[in-house]
Amino acid sequence: MTDNIAHIDEVGIDVGTNIYARLENIRNTPAHVLAEFIDNAIQSYIDRKAELLAVEPHYRLEVSIDFEWQKSAETSSVTIRDNAAGMSADKFFNAFKLAHTPDNTRGLNEFGMGMKTAALWLGHTWQLSSSALGEPVQRTVRFVLEQVVNEQKRALPVEEAPADRSCHYTVIKIQGLTRNAPSLSSLEKINWNLASIYRQQLRTNEIIIKVNGQRLYFEEYPVLEAPWAREPEGPDLTWRKDIDFVFDTGVRKYRARGFMAILREMNRAQNGLVLLRRGRVVMGAEEENRYFPKGLFGSVGSPRYKRLFGELELEGFSVSFNKDGLKETEDLEALMDAVRSEIHRKGFDLYAQAEEFRPDNTAKKVAGVVRGHITQARKDRRKPVATTKPTSPENDSPAAPQPARAAATPGREKVIRDWSEEFELDGVDYTLKVQFVDGGEDLLWLNTHGLKQNVVECRINAKHPFFIAFSENTIDKSAIAILRAMAMAKFAATRQGNSDVSEMFVYFNEFIRNIGV
Repeated sequence: MTDNIAHIDEVGIDVGTNIYARLENIRNTPAHVLAEFIDNAIQSYIDRKAELLAVEPHYRLEVSIDFEWQKSAETSSVTIRDNAAGMSADKFFNAFKLAHTPDNTRGLNEFGMGMKTAALWLGHTWQLSSSALGEPVQRTVRFVLEQVVNEQKRALPVEEAPADRSCHYTVIKIQGLTRNAPSLSSLEKINWNLASIYRQQLRTNEIIIKVNGQRLYFEEYPVLEAPWAREPEGPDLTWRKDIDFVFDTGVRKYRARGFMAILREMNRAQNGLVLLRRGRVVMGAEEENRYFPKGLFGSVGSPRYKRLFGELELEGFSVSFNKDGLKETEDLEALMDAVRSEIHRKGFDLYAQAEEFRPDNTAKKVAGVVRGHITQARKDRRKPVATTKPTSPENDSPAAPQPARAAATPGREKVIRDWSEEFELDGVDYTLKVQFVDGGEDLLWLNTHGLKQNVVECRINAKHPFFIAFSENTIDKSAIAILRAMAMAKFAATRQGNSDVSEMFVYFNEFIRNIGV
């Protein structure tokens, strides 16, 4: 090569070949393993951010992870690509030595083990190609475990090819996958875990992470807004407290920054404490690695356990080599006691609120009905195909009828006005007959006595307080459209045998009648 760029014939891998064969047995998870590649990309970006932005003013780091699947839904290969600064000659020369400590140990790749151990945890064969920003060369190395072990290899050949100086990327392809490789069914869980691990970077929009083309986002958890549990008639408060304090053991000094908060609703997927280090989650991101220090969260199943959550960025702690835990466990427990004191203070007692707050019964009942409806819908899975056909010109925009003055006989409500429209459900034509009636307890109900003729009747109570309160004694067209859609949805669901929908309608009419409009 020219331009004073180092030419590399081979890279050393000598660490004892038996070690390589054992790496797939290390305790780890797919998300944490894939995170090692993302860490390397982020650190490469951080180290040369100014140069990258000088070449591309609108540059943004992007990491993509792509799986290829066999017909059995098992993974056949994993490819990780990034557009970071690439691996320069000096870094490339030492990058393949297991446990070679990098010059900068304050970054995300502090141990020098991530890429090699991660690749071999996933597969027995991997290939890396990289072009560093400012170097007119692409370098490629291929690692085949069987050859390395059988031939007792101490070095691997490097292939070099010309590249543009402005190119900057790294591509790693892993094949010959081990039993650790994730299956298609676990993809959604991996996406959730990676978004959780890199929540800080995704929040700032400084990095784009894609898995099989799907961009990852971190969804913020809703915080409770409610009165203090011991003053239920008091004003609503936002139950979130910022944390920033120094914890000194006399031997080491730690710092914790972040927040603690209470979930709007109890949620076992969102509760718990997340610990970050150097901007990256190290504890609490994954379901199997959730963190619930007992001094803070209490016993499993308690309201505090189910509602409390938070994030703390820690300084001063050292991390395990696969970055899924902290080493100073006794100091960490003492730190959690200090956090408890921070949130258990008179005037704004987050700790007690998490334990004592109870939502009102009405909200709880409504939430239960809705959850039951959604659960049943997910079980049914089959989505009905429903389309509304154009109505006749005179019926296209029906005039809003005025409530009649005379009282209706219970059970024999007077029809003020009616019209009809055609719709199709799963290939069958139906007529939806909408009737405004003067009287009745419910706002909306459905009759199917004409189903033999494919006629469904929707009755709307024109004298219901709902219309009077919100529409100044006239029936609002937007409300009518919503009610008609609800009637059609109920009919479509019940035709599929979803009995829970009928119960939901009972609750709907009950609550709309007693809501106090």
